[in-house]
Amino acid sequence: MSALKKVIPEEYKQTEVGVIPKDWSVIAVKSICKEIFLGLTSKVDYVEYGGIPLIRATDIAAGNLSFDKVRTISLKQHEKLTQYRRAKKGDVLVSKSGSLGVCALVDVDREFSIYESIIVLQPTAKLDSIYLLSLLRSEETQFRMIGEKVGSSVAHLNIEMFRKLSIPLPSCKQEQVKIGQVINDADALLTALEKLIAKKQAIKTATMQQLLTGKTRLPQFAFYSNESAKVATGTEDTLKGKSQGQAKYSSATNVNVEAYDDGSLAFQASGGMDSLPVGKSKGTKPSELGEIPEDWEVSSLGELVTIASGDSPSRFEFISDGIPYFKVEQLNNGRVYADETEYKIITNKVISAGSIIFPKRGASILLNKIRVLKNNSFMDTNLMTLTCNNLLDNMYLYNVLIYQGLDNVADTTSIPQINNKHIIPFLIPLPPKKEQTAIATILSNMDNEIQTLEQRLAKTRQIKQGMMQELLTGRTRLPFDSTFDAVTEENKEVANAN
Repeated sequence: MSALKKVIPEEYKQTEVGVIPKDWSVIAVKSICKEIFLGLTSKVDYVEYGGIPLIRATDIAAGNLSFDKVRTISLKQHEKLTQYRRAKKGDVLVSKSGSLGVCALVDVDREFSIYESIIVLQPTAKLDSIYLLSLLRSEETQFRMIGEKVGSSVAHLNIEMFRKLSIPLPSCKQEQVKIGQVINDADALLTALEKLIAKKQAIKTATMQQLLTGKTRLPQFAFYSNESAKVATGTEDTLKGKSQGQAKYSSATNVNVEAYDDGSLAFQASGGMDSLPVGKSKGTKPSELGEIPEDWEVSSLGELVTIASGDSPSRFEFISDGIPYFKVEQLNNGRVYADETEYKIITNKVISAGSIIFPKRGASILLNKIRVLKNNSFMDTNLMTLTCNNLLDNMYLYNVLIYQGLDNVADTTSIPQINNKHIIPFLIPLPPKKEQTAIATILSNMDNEIQTLEQRLAKTRQIKQGMMQELLTGRTRLPFDSTFDAVTEENKEVANAN
């Protein structure tokens, strides 16, 4: 036997879909489905009110069926189209055109019609629906399934070839159910994490809207009085609402922020306080940017930053260990900081770490790709940087630009572009430097929390992918009475956080 020949374990066998357990079989999809059919093929009769949902390929994603943005057809057309067969709870849907091979389980018991861009699979009693869904969504099956697409310009899945698609099938339905449950639990965890991230992002957006406009003041900057009342170290108080609060905290106070559904913020301060001054709250004043706190100013960026643009890569020698050199595509890495680039150069032109870097032309401006340089760096001609003077906190400026958006700075009449003439007169609200830093610290903490959750989400996706490869090929077998307690417990943890 050749040393390169793959050794198949004793309890496994080689098949057209790969190595699987001996007690599994390889079977065509049509052999284990009662029906495989397409949706509506006639002219669509859409109605605005009182209609029946028409599920299109855009209404299925990530294993789920969504009615959120569904369009509706007349009841008369629905009854005509579903007279002989219709999709029902337990069926699996697969998009055959547009985004090919996107799958969803019908997990609702309600009336709806299916558009022609969707293939409907109705499993027999021998096939578990969730197992079928997991299998069709697996990387290996997707590769074989989409490989059967037809069409020269707009590709689509051929339903006849799809019917002949071979899949591995555990002989015992209970094993199918267990595999489907484990993968479904992993999907539930991913969904819970995505919802938690969306919630945290919404909280950050609300916090930015309040703090960066001065509509809500941090407690330690909201009052004028020097009067104080002694308090013990570690005292915790909560202030909810706008600038008309009840108390002022010293600059050493740690402040945590929570946003409510109505957009208001709650602050919790603790530790580091020598005194708790009380007195008249600070008011507001009109400005070019609207109403702002009376101790804030409005300044143009030209008074606060040094502007720099990059040079063409043809002007540099690239080396393995030198000054980091950024192109626009490198701004896709990371959430806040620009710290990863494959390009290193020799140059005396260096932009200081902490400077704000962003695109100066093209569609990337509209994507708001703003980052902070982690190290002393340089960049190409499609990027520019702003280096703050001692009146402006760099992370405060970063958050102001993120909140306001580069499209509000740029000339977007044709090809979006940002030049010095757009930066220099651009107005921003300018709190005292200590308040800038405090605001930036709170928002940075929120960014860190979101980034940690995103990293956890990415890791969970990798684990799920590996789990699918193991379970759907039988390389790892599940005892029929087992459950994945770790996944279930993590689901509960994330659900509680939501």
